[in-house]
Amino acid sequence: MEIEFTASAGLTYRFAPNWFIGAEVFYQTEHETVVGQERWSLQAGPTIHYGGKSWWAALSWMPVLVYHETHGYQIREPQWRQVFNRKTLADPFKLDNDIPNISGATLSSAMLPTA
Repeated sequence: MEIEFTASAGLTYRFAPNWFIGAEVFYQTEHETVVGQERWSLQAGPTIHYGGKSWWAALSWMPVLVYHETHGYQIREPQWRQVFNRKTLADPFKLDNDIPNISGATLSSAMLPTA
């Protein structure tokens, strides 16, 4: 079973009628009942907000500042990814023989484009 906890907070300052500027923070963690905390991330960034009488809009930019995984993080390492260099579909792909096994690598593959 997996449990996710998410928390966010923000502060704003009104600098003109109906206009606000501020900052937001977003924290997310996932816990697996067998292994404990699997991953967590922290995002933060600026926000601008307009509030009228009958509608409002907010624009935020929150890049990932910190991302940590307890397993599967090795896919970010160039040394691990070199295993796949010059491989073709005809080459053997036997787990733990031709390719090292990484527990959680499937979950971590979402981070591969940023590695």
